[in-house]
Amino acid sequence: MDMLLAAVGDLLGKPVDLVERLSEKDRRNTVVRVRTTDGPAAGTTFIVKQTVGFDVPEAADDLRRRFYQEATAAMFLTRIAPGEHVPRCHGVDSRLGLMIFEDLGSAPDLAGALLGENGPAARSSLVAYARRLGALHAATAGRMQIWDEVVTELGAPIELHSDRALQAHAEALDGGIRGLGDQLRELGLPGLDEQAVAELDAVRTSVSQPGPFTVLVHRDSCPDNVIVALDGVRLIDFEFARPGHALLDGLYPQLPFPTCWCCNRLPSAVEEEVAAAYRAELIAGVPEAADDRLYDDAVSRLMAYWLIASFEWTFAGVLTESRTWGIASVRARELSRLQVFVGFAERTGAVPGLRGVAQRLLAELTRRWPGEKPLAVYPALRAEQSG
Repeated sequence: MDMLLAAVGDLLGKPVDLVERLSEKDRRNTVVRVRTTDGPAAGTTFIVKQTVGFDVPEAADDLRRRFYQEATAAMFLTRIAPGEHVPRCHGVDSRLGLMIFEDLGSAPDLAGALLGENGPAARSSLVAYARRLGALHAATAGRMQIWDEVVTELGAPIELHSDRALQAHAEALDGGIRGLGDQLRELGLPGLDEQAVAELDAVRTSVSQPGPFTVLVHRDSCPDNVIVALDGVRLIDFEFARPGHALLDGLYPQLPFPTCWCCNRLPSAVEEEVAAAYRAELIAGVPEAADDRLYDDAVSRLMAYWLIASFEWTFAGVLTESRTWGIASVRARELSRLQVFVGFAERTGAVPGLRGVAQRLLAELTRRWPGEKPLAVYPALRAEQSG
């Protein structure tokens, strides 16, 4: 800990001492609160996050990549919109895997609000989150040259440069397509026909070449990564962040929340309000999002992306074993995501080939899992659902 405090003091240019440790000892990141002990601003507190084992030569590539993604995002956002969308970053040490952030105090997260009992507060916090996410995307649209400059300054892996980062989304899709094919065969269902394959090619193009929708995406914008501070919502934990299609994040509440342990459903009226709030903010930086047809096409393709990409990590073993992840079963998640995709595709007439695949898969899984209930509505919003 002494070495950590010394490194923080060097970055801040003033000595610090430890206030408290915020992370558990066995976590991959050490997170502590420190305070300055000298100068006119003595007593100012900061949050310090260090990747455990980052300075070990044989540290895992994934561990290093997560650090560099978060550090790059922190510096990038602090440079273009300091303290507005995320806690301000006050320094990065790439030798030690160390970052220093503005301290937001003991502000609660969005997960706590959704799992609590105050419906109006949960709804307003959820809408504020959607606005913040849309504003972050609007602010970063067309700014990937600055992202690439920060990648270079930090000495981050070349794969984080914007052009290579976009290709990584297509690679994730390809992994999901393989998983989907395996499941269709195991279920005895028809494989992907020519139309579905062509639509998947369009999905691949959307995520690898997003055009005006190219922004910084969080890729894990879950309720527990959303801090509801008194002066506004902030996003934290950008370990998966990189350039990508805005709707990789923008569809999170509707899907719902594909990478999150705290996954429940939103009432339809709340979902519509959240989607509208996000889109309204996005339009400020991505005016193309105001075109209904263009936007619906993008929504259908990015919904397909998340539906299929998630097969690689959530669907393995789910046919033979019902398991729980966080507050919901994996089976309920898959059924709900299929229902969301099919419902949107039916309303808009989009991606008919993939819609047919999803409909057949949904019907077969519903038959095989007769006792599986769909995702529940978040506790704080259940009164609105019944109303």
